[in-house]
Amino acid sequence: MTAAWLGLALYAEGPTDHRFLDRLLPRAVSHLLTGARYMVEVSEVQRLPVDRSLPARAERIATGAQRLQSAFHILFVHADGGADPAAARSNNVAPGLQRVREHLGDAGRRGVAVVPVRELETWVLADGASLASVLGTTRTATELGVPTTAGELEGLLDPKAVFAAAVRAARPGRRHRRRPDPTSFLEPLGAQARIAELRRLPAFATLLKDL
Repeated sequence: MTAAWLGLALYAEGPTDHRFLDRLLPRAVSHLLTGARYMVEVSEVQRLPVDRSLPARAERIATGAQRLQSAFHILFVHADGGADPAAARSNNVAPGLQRVREHLGDAGRRGVAVVPVRELETWVLADGASLASVLGTTRTATELGVPTTAGELEGLLDPKAVFAAAVRAARPGRRHRRRPDPTSFLEPLGAQARIAELRRLPAFATLLKDL
């Protein structure tokens, strides 16, 4: 049987966001395709080429999509919510996707917003067991200073700082030695964080619903 092919592309706010999302998003798509009556081959995420000389974010997204148009069916656009995810969608995602539709049309392509409530690190912290495993510690999420309920996680004012503190707490003996860069753990966490744990977060559940 020949598998259908589903191409994925992503516009992320920064290279560290790509480290996590490049691994997570194909897994989220595959999760939703579990039990499908036909075979679907999900591509790796293609990073949208970004022309930084263009001042408008929407134009950067649309121009990148044009350059990559033969490689994707789903275009993910990431924007941190900054405590107002509805505004982030309206201001930082919707205009870009509208410009893509104007340039490329709707046929065979769709846009999906990737908008955590505040910062992407909230999703990075969502699966405490995977977090501990990737950090190489037997400490629990609570012992690492990471909240365990969805409400507490999405209520974090500075999830990036909580993630950095968890990395330090996982290696308490390294106080006088060079500590690892927290961003170095983003790729393995994107590959291991369980979808069932992530979907406890309303913002991630919205992503799955949109998909």
